[in-house]
Amino acid sequence: MTYLGFPRLHFSGRFQADPSTVNNDPEHFDDTRFKPNYQQLGTKTQVNGWWNPMGSGDWRFADCVVNKVYYQDGTSCDAPNQDPVIGMEINPPQSGVKGKLVDLDPENQNVSQIWGFQIYLGNDKTYVFQGNFEVVAFADLWFNRAPGRGDKTAAAFYQSVIKITNFDGLSNSKFIQDLGNPKKLSIKFTVDGFDADINSPNFTWGRVIGVIGLYEEAEPYNFVPGRRLLPIPKSPLNYAPCIIDKQSNKLLVDLANSLQTEKPGGLFRDLGKLQVALNTGKNQYKIKKDKDSHKPKVVRVAGNGEYQIIGPIEYLATNWYENEAGIQEFSNLPAAVSNTPLAVIKAEEKPGKTVHVEPGSVYLLEDENGLFARAEQFVFRLSSNDDDENIDQTTLYAYKFGEPVSQEFQLKPDADVVSGQK
Repeated sequence: MTYLGFPRLHFSGRFQADPSTVNNDPEHFDDTRFKPNYQQLGTKTQVNGWWNPMGSGDWRFADCVVNKVYYQDGTSCDAPNQDPVIGMEINPPQSGVKGKLVDLDPENQNVSQIWGFQIYLGNDKTYVFQGNFEVVAFADLWFNRAPGRGDKTAAAFYQSVIKITNFDGLSNSKFIQDLGNPKKLSIKFTVDGFDADINSPNFTWGRVIGVIGLYEEAEPYNFVPGRRLLPIPKSPLNYAPCIIDKQSNKLLVDLANSLQTEKPGGLFRDLGKLQVALNTGKNQYKIKKDKDSHKPKVVRVAGNGEYQIIGPIEYLATNWYENEAGIQEFSNLPAAVSNTPLAVIKAEEKPGKTVHVEPGSVYLLEDENGLFARAEQFVFRLSSNDDDENIDQTTLYAYKFGEPVSQEFQLKPDADVVSGQK
């Protein structure tokens, strides 16, 4: 059980990421060669200290409000007169909470971590709980969330745990009663719409949509221990985690970091009627010419076009993202859902129907064997000068259609994630 289950809380607001970009260039770390202009804002002709050389490194939330909660029994509430947790803030102004945003090093700026951050739930009169946010790096970064160029087009998510330091509770809140008295909570938030224009009043700010739920000790803290949908080549969608909640027998698909927007931090782009379906066909392959060698090669493009509709994604509904936090639920599931690959397709048919669609209308697919493996910790800070500090470890989790599996895997290093100023 992670945030993607029951009970859970949905919130939305703004985040600030104020990195000091003077630290983004390896050359700037040599004191003997450091120049005064390295501390100045970059221009069209001079790189200097990049786009925010005087950045504080601060990370914070602002105006983050609880919009909706789901209870343990699967019902929901978005009315403050029915549950007082609705309308409360995550890190209200009086908390004064801020953390620090830290890159691994100048050679890898694609795994930025949040350090020293805390999470509060409350208002100007009371705190319901507070706790420490476990250090974690963002994941599933993509630069195709919105049209344009630069960081404003990007999106990513942070998933971690909150180690509770104080839990006062809220006696008249059903949601808080459902939480019990937890020692840890699971939290995940998606960030996009970042403004890197120094002349903008929203400079260093962006949009955040988040979820808080229960956490179980046996599960990984920074990803969903379940199933994973992957984008096919040229898909407009990004990766999406999903699970089948065993208690309610509902399928929950998290699309918060999957859908494109019309503009940075804006409404979702209309891609037509998107639906979650079972990939009931076999794999389809197409022969294409390699763009470099011009030799034919086999490319997997999608399933063979046969899909059983589970249900629509209501991503175009008013305030769907803020209220549902990008999570779509499905009930009345077909029996085959437990061992059949899932997909996100574009189709008009009703749930239960079997349809045939062209590869261009298939956007996300689960592995044909339902396999998904990932390391819990994937960012390491090691010292090459100390033999006692240059070794670390992580835990590798593997699943088949959302269930833990013991199977042999082949691993190899992948340097594609390394990105920085060189």
